[in-house]
Amino acid sequence: MSREIVPRASYLIARNGRFYFDMRVPVDVAAAFGSKTIRFSLRTNERSKALRLMGKHLDHYMEHFDELRRTGKAEQALAEKTASNDISKLSRAELERLVTGYYRDVLRPPLSAGQPTTKTATSLSRVGATPSLM
Repeated sequence: MSREIVPRASYLIARNGRFYFDMRVPVDVAAAFGSKTIRFSLRTNERSKALRLMGKHLDHYMEHFDELRRTGKAEQALAEKTASNDISKLSRAELERLVTGYYRDVLRPPLSAGQPTTKTATSLSRVGATPSLM
């Protein structure tokens, strides 16, 4: 089965004269989406029609991924992965999000030079640190 990547249309693949939509799902929403890739036939052998259909499907999936991020379903899928305490299953983007959240919620220096904020003090007490050590 021949497989040819069509130039300048990174989400199109031509196979045996037919065009296919082919897209990787962003890693931060893959668990919530339920798949790592999206691939299906556009049911055409005309490049111009395939490009129009590709744009339509690309817009649809990008909006869907944004919706998953907005509604927190991507975060929920991340929480389910981290509940097992096996970080080897996390993607790089998921690890970066966890580290950023940890810094924001726990390690971020207080807003003023005085005492830490209530939220920071509470977060520090959860991890066993004392505010005076910061």
